[in-house]
Amino acid sequence: MSEVDDKDHSGSVNESPSPKIIEQSHYPTFDETFQAAVCATVRSSRFYFDDRHITFKVENELLRIPIRHFLVHAPDVFQSMIDQAPPDGTEVEGNSDDNPVVLAGVDLEDFEALVGYFNQDLSDFSGTKDEWISILRLADMWSMDRVRRTACEKLYNHPFDAIEMLELAGMYHVPYQWAAPAFYELVLRSAPLTVYESLRIKPEWAAAIACVLHKNSGNAETPETVLTAITAALTGQEMYETSRFIPSKALPNGPLAISNAEWGITTSLRGVEKSRKKEY
Repeated sequence: MSEVDDKDHSGSVNESPSPKIIEQSHYPTFDETFQAAVCATVRSSRFYFDDRHITFKVENELLRIPIRHFLVHAPDVFQSMIDQAPPDGTEVEGNSDDNPVVLAGVDLEDFEALVGYFNQDLSDFSGTKDEWISILRLADMWSMDRVRRTACEKLYNHPFDAIEMLELAGMYHVPYQWAAPAFYELVLRSAPLTVYESLRIKPEWAAAIACVLHKNSGNAETPETVLTAITAALTGQEMYETSRFIPSKALPNGPLAISNAEWGITTSLRGVEKSRKKEY
């Protein structure tokens, strides 16, 4: 075949296409394949945040906030809200302003204080006395034990009169040991409670104070002995082991070191109260 035959009508010579060069990729070794299988990717149990936001309606105001804090501190209450499947054709509750999660019976002031505490890294939350009381109120409502402890610790730095402290502890199921300075002050004054004061605190606490005043009449001169006497009156025991309730810091200047078991003592005392009521 002549050279002319190899040319097309334009006069150029036909050339066969050059072969493509295929680059060889890296083939994983056995060790690499084994490591990939063993070290499967997982979500961090501490730092994988669910940034889903949820819209709440409190009183007449809408608040859209991250749900993760509520799931950490009160999962039994709020997990059901986001897990509940909506009826067919309806929007998931809390996804928009048109269908918020309505928190009936919650004060806006209380809820804003709690949200401020949850987002303290962003808002530099320090908390006033009223704000910590608001936080304590919602922590008790939603059984957020760690939040309740924090609120009690912070409230120790704020001034209270004795009746106010006992009233707060009684309303929000705070162990009575936390209010030891209040018991001490009321016993130390050597005067019985007024009718109004008695009505503001738990009846059994008022009775215990009256009992200690009657039996000791000035002999209970330290916070420790007063607390021991109050405990004895509440439990119906003449002698009680004092070491279990002695705080790590001197009272009434510092917060009580209440252990996990002691935080639950109100539960056991409720059983005592119920049995006594049956007797009468």
